[in-house]
Amino acid sequence: MYKLCKAFLLPVVWKKYLTIAEVKALIILALGVMISIIIEDMLPLGESNIDVDFTYFDSLAQPDKRNKPGNDQTSERNRTPQKRKNSAKQSLKVFDINYASARDLYGMGLSSEFVRNWFAAKSGKGFVTSMEEFRALQVCSNSQADQLEPYLDWSRYNRPINRVESLVMVDLNTADSSMLTQLQGVGKVLASRIVRYRNRLGGFVSEKQLLEVYGVDSSVFSKNQNRIVCTGEVVKIDLNNVTENRLSSHPYISWSQAKLIVRFREQHGDFKHVQQLYALHGADSNIIHRVEPYLEIADD
Repeated sequence: MYKLCKAFLLPVVWKKYLTIAEVKALIILALGVMISIIIEDMLPLGESNIDVDFTYFDSLAQPDKRNKPGNDQTSERNRTPQKRKNSAKQSLKVFDINYASARDLYGMGLSSEFVRNWFAAKSGKGFVTSMEEFRALQVCSNSQADQLEPYLDWSRYNRPINRVESLVMVDLNTADSSMLTQLQGVGKVLASRIVRYRNRLGGFVSEKQLLEVYGVDSSVFSKNQNRIVCTGEVVKIDLNNVTENRLSSHPYISWSQAKLIVRFREQHGDFKHVQQLYALHGADSNIIHRVEPYLEIADD
């Protein structure tokens, strides 16, 4: 090629435009371009698309159609991912996915997409205790879940939990703050609120009164309603000897209602029975019904 270019091009170009050195440089440059084109044509198609970060779920893909049996070099390169697939599959073992770290999952050959989806779903769901719950998260396809199912261990969640504390009943009228923290969803702050509210009430007459405490919602109550009881007598208020301040300190009685009760007593004499409150002008019968268990007429 060099001799051909020298024989035909050199006499014409050199004499008219270029020196010998410049013509040689052009010839070498042209040869370099042609060699690059030839080498590129010789490389197998799609070689740069090989996924070096191979994962277990990628083993479900179809064999590479670009693998040409007649090309030994291409066949060898296309066999490399398959070896990685087998290696990744063999690295899987029975494990509890709730306690597996991202490093553990990557080490077993699971894809980065699966790991991202799993931890995103787990942050909202919390612990997954069965294969049904895992599938419901849709962190992977059904076929991938089928492949993964033999390796997921749910045994610890299928065993009956024998917790001694689950059998302990909590009396809302006698339990202190530390005892109340044994209830699900009740911490130290909420336990202190329950005790303070109990003291203002004079005690609980119904378990449902726990819902009146700020911070106790229906979910907390439903989790604990089978573990709480109310026993003993509540502290009662003597209608004939109580002051307005004492009456209005009760959660169910406002200042205006306390003033109405005391004024009625001053004008009509001592109460004979608690039910007389229902006859008070301006009294709310629903409020009186709620507060009635805490009122009494003391014997002289």
